[in-house]
Amino acid sequence: MRRALLCLALLSFLAGPGARGVSLDLVQPVAGPITRHFEQPPTPYAAGHRGIDFGAPIGTTVVAAAFGTVSFAGQVGGSLFVSIDHLGGLRTTYSFLSAVLVKKGQVVAQGQPIAKSGPGAVGEQPNLHFGLKSGADYLDPEPFLLASIRRNIWRVIWLAPIP
Repeated sequence: MRRALLCLALLSFLAGPGARGVSLDLVQPVAGPITRHFEQPPTPYAAGHRGIDFGAPIGTTVVAAAFGTVSFAGQVGGSLFVSIDHLGGLRTTYSFLSAVLVKKGQVVAQGQPIAKSGPGAVGEQPNLHFGLKSGADYLDPEPFLLASIRRNIWRVIWLAPIP
């Protein structure tokens, strides 16, 4: 009975992302804290922060957040980027890299090294900028990262003995 009540108390946390019915469990692409969160712009071309930044020293290994196919790996405006297409029309993006370890068309597994983190955008501390898109829409990646944490918490709660 106590286990059931505990599970019910955590249902709101365990519900997972609700972004337009999109579902994708992502692993954190680089070890490090989130240093800047997603900021939804009021219009498609307005200022905002269309992803999250992870603080990481230059050269830290960056991994694919989910299984997919590399759709872009190269330079844009003097900075290195990788984009990976996933099922359901989702795309993850990895920006401001110091090295790219994959090629366009390459299939990658979740957790597979794809790049090395770089200096970040001009005027920022070294970081990885991580983005998520559904078609042309930018999504907040954090709820999708938390989905795997929620699942693991659920397993711990369900399997943990209650005295």
